[in-house]
Amino acid sequence: MRINFLPGTIFPTTQNLPPMDCWTELKQQGSPHYKTGKIEPIDLYRSAKPWIEYNAFHIKALTDVIKYAYRLLVRGYVKSDVEKIQHYVALYIADCEENSVGFDG
Repeated sequence: MRINFLPGTIFPTTQNLPPMDCWTELKQQGSPHYKTGKIEPIDLYRSAKPWIEYNAFHIKALTDVIKYAYRLLVRGYVKSDVEKIQHYVALYIADCEENSVGFDG
């Protein structure tokens, strides 16, 4: 079911909209470099139940770490992918420490 917003509001509506493709059909339109196995990274993200203290940034940082690690797993070593992982991990740690997220244990 496709969700749209009423003009000028934050309230969703589904009235008078054409049906949206289902999850499986939409997923098939994605980049082929993610379609190397039975489980794609997007399936993992969709099934995850993020920890309650995480905000959008934490989720983005962690899913990007997974994305670039998955690329390394299936394509082999690419220095820029490793550097992106390091960057997102450093940002994640800095944000968690600055905002006292989680515990150190």
